[in-house]
Amino acid sequence: MQVELEDYARGAALATALVNTSGEVLLRSGDALDGVPALAAFLGSHGLSPDVDASDLADVVALRTRLRSVIDAVIAGEAVPDDLESLVSRGSLTLSEGKWALRTPDASAGESVALLTGVGLLGVLRSLSRERFRACAADTCRGVFVDSSRAGRRRYCMPDICGNRTNVARHRSRHR
Repeated sequence: MQVELEDYARGAALATALVNTSGEVLLRSGDALDGVPALAAFLGSHGLSPDVDASDLADVVALRTRLRSVIDAVIAGEAVPDDLESLVSRGSLTLSEGKWALRTPDASAGESVALLTGVGLLGVLRSLSRERFRACAADTCRGVFVDSSRAGRRRYCMPDICGNRTNVARHRSRHR
């Protein structure tokens, strides 16, 4: 796998999506990564190879816990955990067609996801700021996210779910 260092938005989006698959965030529906088929579908939806097995599932679920602790630490204003830099440590730096990239030959699915999310989170910290790491603004959600959008005004970890629920609740309260 090869990850261009300028393409941090993709990695930050993957990190956000992965962290928010947890049963702690999805209280009503439970853990979204409840088996190998669910992991394959998740990775496929993010443009990664869905060829996975049970060990990949265990690696990605462990990575999800690490990413959550990293994002929580950055939100709390703590020093950036060393754990974040270790996510990209297996990659080797290459220059290809005038762009710097990290490459991991023969990486497992867990290592590929770790590399992509690590580059994404480090890129947001370097290019945007730690203020782009946020907790979801919905009262009923425990999700976190990394806002790599240009405007930087995102408020919800899953706008189509959390944002919609909040807007519907406001609408109903106004019309009562």
